[in-house]
Amino acid sequence: MSSAGGRTEHGRPPGSTVAGLVIAAGLVILAVVIGIDAAMLNTKVASDPLGPAAFPYAVAAGLLVLAVATVISALRGKTPTPEESQDFTAVGWVIAGLLAQILLIAVNAGFSLASGLLFGLAARGFGKPLWLASLVGVALSFLTWLAFSQLLQLSLPQGPLEHAVSALLSD
Repeated sequence: MSSAGGRTEHGRPPGSTVAGLVIAAGLVILAVVIGIDAAMLNTKVASDPLGPAAFPYAVAAGLLVLAVATVISALRGKTPTPEESQDFTAVGWVIAGLLAQILLIAVNAGFSLASGLLFGLAARGFGKPLWLASLVGVALSFLTWLAFSQLLQLSLPQGPLEHAVSALLSD
């Protein structure tokens, strides 16, 4: 039965259970696709018991856990209701950040600057000052680049900042 305000007798919007179940089904499909893709990785190494498929399997398992939790939540009627209005300005800032990161990586500006600006623009979407968030983002991104390049020996895109630090560290 529907009551005033477009809500059911349990106080939730009509179709919220169905929406939760659809979301859970999407999570299961995504988990299955990732699991199948991980199973197709043909890189078994005797000295490496985990191998490259370990992380995708962990992601697939996590998605399945989220799917089960979403089903339980939907059946209990605890599916979150959408907000009355969406703030598309915030979404625009995040999209601008993603585009800026792609562009800066493409022009060899480096991981630190590109990811720092993404951080700053996303934080701006949440109402933080762009300049401060970008500075914090560049600092955190630089520390991430440093950890990946020096500790893990993995390469991330390098720009002038990363090249200068690499030159200092190699002397």
